[in-house]
Amino acid sequence: MDNNSEPFNYSKAIEELDGIAKKVEDPDMKLEEIEALIVKTKSLVEKCHNYLRSAQETIDKISGEEGV
Repeated sequence: MDNNSEPFNYSKAIEELDGIAKKVEDPDMKLEEIEALIVKTKSLVEKCHNYLRSAQETIDKISGEEGV
């Protein structure tokens, strides 16, 4: 997911977030590892949010054009 040459894949990001959630639930997980996962989660959530915002803008634009 960190390869900037690949287009953003929302489904993969959601899968990765799900995997992170499962890792954090492990009671043997060290605090340092959890901190790193929090940083990764923040980045993924931001990318997902931007992707969804862009999709909504596209839908709004298409909807507006159909009404013309």
